[in-house]
Parts: sequence; structure tokens; C-alpha cells
Amino acid sequence: MKTRIALKEAQAVAQRFVEAIQDVCERAAVAGSVRRQKPTVGDIEIVCIPRHKLDLLGDPAESLLSPRLKRLEREGVLSLGKGGERYKQMVFEGYPVDLFITTLECWGVNLTIRTGPAEFSKRLMISLPSGCRCREARIHDGAVLLDTPEEEDVLELCGLGWIEPKDRQ
Repeated sequence: MKTRIALKEAQAVAQRFVEAIQDVCERAAVAGSVRRQKPTVGDIEIVCIPRHKLDLLGDPAESLLSPRLKRLEREGVLSLGKGGERYKQMVFEGYPVDLFITTLECWGVNLTIRTGPAEFSKRLMISLPSGCRCREARIHDGAVLLDTPEEEDVLELCGLGWIEPKDRQ
């Protein structure tokens, strides 16, 4: 059985992780059961938008997040596990961390879904207006991509008002 982490402890670790990456990210936020303030959590979930070095034309090139994660690994506070460009599993200061890497356009959907809980997120995506669907963390109305840069936009699109993360069921 997976060891559970007390909320206060998980919040402190999550905050230290966000502080360790925030200067190489446009945005970084705690999600999952820590954000929902559950008494114990299984892992720490973070959603972030990494900053990028720009190429000669001013377009985003190399992510600044990857070198930071590698530096934290060399310092012995982080152990990278499996994952790819959009998702990484790791251990930070001995605690399991899931890092979800997104873009500004996908922030609202990703933060909403990753805050959960899972059943809430599933029901939310089912409650999208007729003709809408979510694919790759973007909500499509037919061929049109809808703007949902914030959680409030996602909840409103689903016909809901703001629901505090701790009240999402």
C-alpha cells in the first residue's frame, strides 16, 4: 500500500518544489489533493508552464525547465522517473511528485483536471455543451478552439460557477 503524506507536510514540499522551478516557469501551481486540502495525499501534483529560450527570430526554442530539473537531480534533491514532454514523475526530497507541463492555452483545462478529483474531472468533461469536446487539454466546439485560459473559464463553459477546489466532489 502506498504511503500517505500528511497535508501540512505535502503543502510544504509542494511549496519548496514550486519555489525551485518558479523562475524558469511562466506559471506554476499546486494541484491535486494538496490543492483540495485533503488530510492526507498520495503524491504531489504540480502544473506548470515553462519559460523558453528564444531563437534568433524570437520564437520559443529550448525549455528552461529541463536544465533546472537536471540541476536539482545533480544536487541530490530530485530523482527523475518516467515521463516525457508533458508529464514527468519524480521524487523530490523523498516525496513523489507528478509534474504536468502545459501551455498558456491549456492552463485552465489542465489545472482544472489535475486538481480533480478524478470523478469530478470526468463529469466536468461530460458536461461540456453539445458539440464541444476536450482533446489535448483544449476545448473544441466543432472546428473552433475555445479560449479557456483559466479554471473559471472551464467551469463557466460547463455551466457552473466557481467551485473551490476543496469543495469539488
